[in-house]
Amino acid sequence: MEIELDARGVPAYVTLVERLQAAVAAGALEAGGPLPPEPDLALRFGVRPDTVRRALGHLEAEGTLTRRPDGCLYVDDAPPIPRPRRREARPANGLLLFARYAYPPNERGYCGPADHRSLLEQATAGVVDGRLAELARAFRGPWPYLQLMAGAAGIDDPFDLRVVEAYWVGNRLLDRVDMGDFGNALAARFRREVGPRWRYLAEWIPAGAVAHHSFHVFGVYPWVGLLDSGRGEPLEILDRCRIRWGRVRSIHGDRVVVEYRPLTWDGRRLDLGEPTVETVVRAVDGHGFVDDLRPGDWVSMHWRWICDRLDRRGLDDLRRYTLLHLEMANVSLAHPGPAMVMG
Repeated sequence: MEIELDARGVPAYVTLVERLQAAVAAGALEAGGPLPPEPDLALRFGVRPDTVRRALGHLEAEGTLTRRPDGCLYVDDAPPIPRPRRREARPANGLLLFARYAYPPNERGYCGPADHRSLLEQATAGVVDGRLAELARAFRGPWPYLQLMAGAAGIDDPFDLRVVEAYWVGNRLLDRVDMGDFGNALAARFRREVGPRWRYLAEWIPAGAVAHHSFHVFGVYPWVGLLDSGRGEPLEILDRCRIRWGRVRSIHGDRVVVEYRPLTWDGRRLDLGEPTVETVVRAVDGHGFVDDLRPGDWVSMHWRWICDRLDRRGLDDLRRYTLLHLEMANVSLAHPGPAMVMG
C-alpha cells in the first residue's frame, strides 16, 4: 500500500507523529494515560488506519508511547530522557528530492547546469527558491518525463514530490501514463536528436516501458551517444547512472561501505551480478544528503553518492521498475540499445 501523503506532499504519518508529540507536550494526551483507539485517532486526524499504525510504531520506538501488558499503548510517564531522534531522510519538497538525484551526474558534467556547486549547497541546506527551480529545469533529460506524469495525474507542479519520486525511484504514477502520450512525449524530445535510430528507441513503447529513470538509462542512453562518447566504459556508465540500491555495511565519517549487486554483461545479457561492496560518499565538506545512517539501512545511489534512505516500498518499487526495463533490454526488443553498443 502506498504511503499516504498530506496536502503538502509530506508522508501523512510524519505529520501525525508531530501532531501527537505536540499533544503530549501540551498535556492534551496525559502522561501515563491510555492512547485513544486507532480507529478514533484515524477519524480524529482524518488519516488512514495504516497511517495511524505507522505513526504509533514510530512513537513507541522512540519512547513517547509505551505498550503495557494489557496490549494497549500509553503515553510514557517516565521522566523524559534525552535521546537522539533519527531525522527523516526523505525531504518534504520535490525540488530538494530532485536535486539529490540530479546532482551526482551533474557533478561529473553529464547533464544539467554548469553551476553544480550551487545545486549541492542549496539541496543540502534545504533552500527552496526560484534559483533551485531554475537549476532543476536545466536538466533536459528528466523534464519531459516529469511533465508527462504530472499531466497524467492532474498534478500542477512537475516537481511535486510524488512525481519526482516516481521518476527516480518509482511509484504508481508511472502506471497512469497513457502509452500513446508517452510515445508522443519521447518523439517530441528525442526523435530529432537520435535521427534514423529513433525507430530503435521507439521499440520500447509498445514493449511496455514507463517514464522511469531506468528506462532513460537503458533505453535512451544508447541512442543519444552517451555510451560511446569516450567518457567511460559503457557498462560502467549504465551501472553508475542507473539508480542503484544497496545495504549499508559500515560508516566511516563521510564515507559509507555499501553492499550492492552491480550490472554484468556476458556478451548477450545485462544482469545483476553477485553482491559486492563499494565505498560511496554521503557528504563532502559538510554538504551531504542523508545523515544518521546505520548498518542495515537500505539506500539509493547515483554515481558515487548516496541520495536517499529507502523504506520497504521505495526499495520494492526501485527494484520492480529497474528489473522491468532490464528484462525488456534483454528479451523484448528487436534492437536492444545496450547490446548493440557493447556488442
